[in-house]
Amino acid sequence: MPRSTHGDKYTVSVMKNDENHIVFELSSKVIDFLVIENEYDPDTLVVLSEEETVFIDLVTKSWPVFEPPYLHSIHASAITCLAQFCDILEDVFDRIENLSLGQQDLKFSTRDWPICGGECDQVSTAKPSLIITGHEDGKVKFWLSKMNSLKLITALDTARYFTTEEMADGSISEASTEEWPPFRKVGNFDPFTDDPRFAIKTIDFCRSSGVLLVGGIAGQLLLCNIDNKKEYDVPVTDVEIMAEDEDFVWKGQDPLGIRACQFKHPAGFQPCHILQVDPPSAITSLALNNDWGLFAAGTAFGFIIFDMRCHQLVTTKATVNSTNVESNEENPLISTNKSLKNSLRESFNKIRRSHTHRCHEKKRLLYSEQSKDIPEFEIPESCLMERRGNPEDGSLVRCLHFSCTFIDNNTSTSPTLWVGTNSGQVLVLSLSIPEEVEKRQSDGIIAGRSLYFINKVELELGSFENEQKS
Repeated sequence: MPRSTHGDKYTVSVMKNDENHIVFELSSKVIDFLVIENEYDPDTLVVLSEEETVFIDLVTKSWPVFEPPYLHSIHASAITCLAQFCDILEDVFDRIENLSLGQQDLKFSTRDWPICGGECDQVSTAKPSLIITGHEDGKVKFWLSKMNSLKLITALDTARYFTTEEMADGSISEASTEEWPPFRKVGNFDPFTDDPRFAIKTIDFCRSSGVLLVGGIAGQLLLCNIDNKKEYDVPVTDVEIMAEDEDFVWKGQDPLGIRACQFKHPAGFQPCHILQVDPPSAITSLALNNDWGLFAAGTAFGFIIFDMRCHQLVTTKATVNSTNVESNEENPLISTNKSLKNSLRESFNKIRRSHTHRCHEKKRLLYSEQSKDIPEFEIPESCLMERRGNPEDGSLVRCLHFSCTFIDNNTSTSPTLWVGTNSGQVLVLSLSIPEEVEKRQSDGIIAGRSLYFINKVELELGSFENEQKS
């Protein structure tokens, strides 16, 4: 390829007389390539790049790529969240395992994988598990962890349900089909994304029903089921957490637009409801209870509860108000010092890590020579500056948990939702869930009284000794 015009591309060109000519373009530097031949003609082109390995079928006329049974580029797009689920019901696991990437409208070669051989002497006896990864480009990928191997089962592209300002203006256009030489992009590695708001932040999965809940970085929520519907409208709900605070003004990123059209859905995980939370900040925590038909989602400003069976909003509650935000902006040191004193060790660990950066290498060496002990109460200014930009940090909902426990009285349990924030506050919300479907649709689920606890530490997920399954 001429460097003057195509020096920024990583390519491998394949030509067959005057019949066919394709320039395979990869997203990372090409290290080497190899042609596997049969008795008479070339069979497969193997291209090794810095980030992945691509197998191309040279027997089929269109020269498609092979669907790899292994050698996947797990970080094809940067991984933004990760979750592993074990003890999945056999029926649900079989439904997931029967899915394939071939259902995702990808044009793979129909021939068998060209490489055979190899034996695994040590076979794991552990039960298979499901690993779900969320990526920066909005994709959610499902991996089967079984017998010491990791296989990509299927993928859900959440970005296809949203639109950005550039897409609405039509500024992003497809490449011309008459371009020469004829380029064809191959491989899965894609270090770039159309919009950082597509990124997946949190994931939750029900082991007994296969319900998937996906939370994005711009407040988008997708409730998904395993289905094979071809084309249908996805219901959309806009949720305002700060609706009761008239003085609140959001100055952050804009929400993603939702496409107003019918979608042709590939078989697999399909959204049955899409929610857009306002303010459109990242979804920081999720909780799902299929027995009650509820899920909860938290952000930096509050949380919501949604009825999955009736597809209606139960309640919203803000954990921050405009007065707290303004006071923190005017005097950030007050709230900052309290937070730093409670997590002083974490703050100094951040300082140690920042010192390893090459631009601070000399200062780090000088500091280590003068004093090996870290001051006990001295607060570095760099920590204060880092915390100063997040006035709503203390109100961030860090964890959510549905539990049937003793909260109303000491004799019987009742459904509750436990909410933990970054400031150490614990909110316990009592729920009244009607058993009859008609009453549930008409009266709805009632979120009753709430209790507050102050723990003064950042909260993580915990367990409940008196918990009972409903």
